[in-house]
Amino acid sequence: MDDLQHVIGAYFYEFWDEHEYTSWEHAIDDLMARSPERSARVAAQIDALLHDSDSEEMVQGSLDAMGLAYAPPDGVSSWLAAVRDRIIRAGG
Repeated sequence: MDDLQHVIGAYFYEFWDEHEYTSWEHAIDDLMARSPERSARVAAQIDALLHDSDSEEMVQGSLDAMGLAYAPPDGVSSWLAAVRDRIIRAGG
């Protein structure tokens, strides 16, 4: 989960939406532009995290431990699935 942890810490830190990005989509698009190889690994790691977690609370706990400072309105599992899908649609 090293790549996912890097993305959470580097792109979704405490002030991510105040300093650099207008949306999570903008942040993920930047990730894909900067590091397409990492993006593909992140998508796979999201799949693994969602598959291995028994509950929304487990996913939330994992992301909190990675430093997530974003509260997706529909929950972290739905958000992670949307992140994965965006990466895959872009060819990652």
